[in-house]
Amino acid sequence: MLGFILSLPVGCAQRRSVFGKTPPPALYDGNWHPPSAAKDETKDFAVDLSAKVIQAGDMADKRLVAPQFQGATLVNASFENGKLLSPVFDKARIVRGRFVGADVREGSFRDADHRFANFNHAVLERANFDAANLTRSVFQFSKLRRASFAGTNLAHADFRGADLRDAVFMNADLRWADFRGANIEGARFISSQLSGTKFSDPGKQENAARMNLSMAIP
Repeated sequence: MLGFILSLPVGCAQRRSVFGKTPPPALYDGNWHPPSAAKDETKDFAVDLSAKVIQAGDMADKRLVAPQFQGATLVNASFENGKLLSPVFDKARIVRGRFVGADVREGSFRDADHRFANFNHAVLERANFDAANLTRSVFQFSKLRRASFAGTNLAHADFRGADLRDAVFMNADLRWADFRGANIEGARFISSQLSGTKFSDPGKQENAARMNLSMAIP
């Protein structure tokens, strides 16, 4: 069930903005509650919660079409095993977000504060994490092919077992990040901080740190 609650009063205009149509009025009591149709896991929902504050949002197993979360604050939000079609989380503050097993391909997380996030087993192909803060986030066995991490803070991030083929890390903070067991074929590390970074092959780590410039890892 979509169990998130907005911190702002709900007016008629807000009712229409959530799913693109007015939900049953009985579901509004000053807080937002999802329509009963949300129980249908196969139904598509168009969600616009830009700049909203959402507490304990439960969007697990849901299919959201181009959901908009720009500038939103999401606390303990769960998107586990959901399918988010081209979501936008730019400049959002996401506190301990959970995307385990979610399909978030082509998602945009630019300039988002997303520390301690859990992306294990998620599909994040061609996702954009430029300038985001992903300190201590975990991406174990996630699919991140062609993802972009320009200017991203990934200190202590965990990429063990992830598919990072053709991903780009430019001016990224990768100190103490863990890439052991990850597929980094074709990945580029450009002027990134690699102190303490762990790779399956220590030689690749040493070469990247010494060159500190564009490098494709074979």
